Amino acid sequence: MAGTILGMRGFDMGDAQLNTVDRSDDTRVIASNSYAHTGAYSLKLGGTDSKTTSTEWGRWRLSGDPSNPSVSAWVFLYGRFNETGTGTVNHNIRYRLTDGAFVELRWNGATHTYDAYVGGVLFKAGTVEVSVNTWFHVQFYAMINAAGNITVLIDGHESINKNGDTLPGAADTVDYVYIYGGGGSSYDYVDDLVFGYGGLLGSLRVRERVPNRDA
Repeated sequence: MAGTILGMRGFDMGDAQLNTVDRSDDTRVIASNSYAHTGAYSLKLGGTDSKTTSTEWGRWRLSGDPSNPSVSAWVFLYGRFNETGTGTVNHNIRYRLTDGAFVELRWNGATHTYDAYVGGVLFKAGTVEVSVNTWFHVQFYAMINAAGNITVLIDGHESINKNGDTLPGAADTVDYVYIYGGGGSSYDYVDDLVFGYGGLLGSLRVRERVPNRDA
């Protein structure tokens, strides 16, 4: 079942596009031309030196508070070869439910997989390894329900498809998608970010054009 798109972000408008975005730090969550999947810019999340241990984030509103959110994103994990563990300093894609609970993917540096968590508890480990220091594509669909489902594709290959209780609290609706990254001295980049609901969104690329004068 194909999903319905609610928003698309390519970041080629630079930081101007982030001025209205909720983000943890406007100097560490920025549009960057260091690496880009499509166009010249991507979203960079990261600390400025090895002493920075906080994880940076940006978030986007999901109109209508759907109970079956979906994300398509191209991701570049930079400087991750020696990182292990599954803590909050790793790259995450999170759905925040309207009661504040999370259904999320967490990068696992020990296995190089994205693992699914519901309310902070491991729901299903991923089976497809992702590439470090190069672009790869993630699709993350969740049906939030006591009899729900989480499906994850990595570069088009199924990594997770599990039915079960995906309802971590009282609410089954999602108000925001969060992109976390940049713990320690690592940086994470995200491009061609698309979010919606109702099913997998597919592999999408986003280009944006900005007029250089008034019409």
